[in-house]
Amino acid sequence: EITSCTFAGNNYPNIYVYFYDWKVSNFVCKPRTKVEVVADGSLCEADLVTQVSGPATGSAGGEVEYTVIVRNNGPTGAYGVSVTDTPPEGFTHVKSTGDCETAFPCDLAAIQPGESQNFKATYAVGPSVSGTVEFKAKATSSSTDPDPTNNEGSAETLIESESDIELQLTANAETIGVGANVELRVHV
Repeated sequence: EITSCTFAGNNYPNIYVYFYDWKVSNFVCKPRTKVEVVADGSLCEADLVTQVSGPATGSAGGEVEYTVIVRNNGPTGAYGVSVTDTPPEGFTHVKSTGDCETAFPCDLAAIQPGESQNFKATYAVGPSVSGTVEFKAKATSSSTDPDPTNNEGSAETLIESESDIELQLTANAETIGVGANVELRVHV
């Protein structure tokens, strides 16, 4: 018998249900049954689009920063969104700021249709890296994506190598008179 449930106006405790039971021809107070609702993201359809932008040039031994934007083109919310990166060889992740502040893979909050999340990822460039490199980022989710071909974005950066060149200039004479010829030598 539940004694803590009383009929006091229409204000009942949240954990009890007060109703008329026709089987016993009386009002009855019983504890509510807790119901858990879990969203299944695979039942949703969300077209994620990943865009990446970065600097046109960078320096070996320096740092470069890429901006990653993940947009949901709908038609429903994207749940369980995660972003992975494919940095060029010789790149090391330093930090991320914005909607992602962790190393990769980065888990983002749910993205509703028409909305986006963005962040910046900074990488240290190894001293031996040179030439044009490509940084990639890819977003996935537990929602069904009708067009997974646009889930990955990339940006190219020309990495200029560090220079170890030393120039030395020498002359064939210690003093030179006005109008005199002098021979200069450049040593690399």
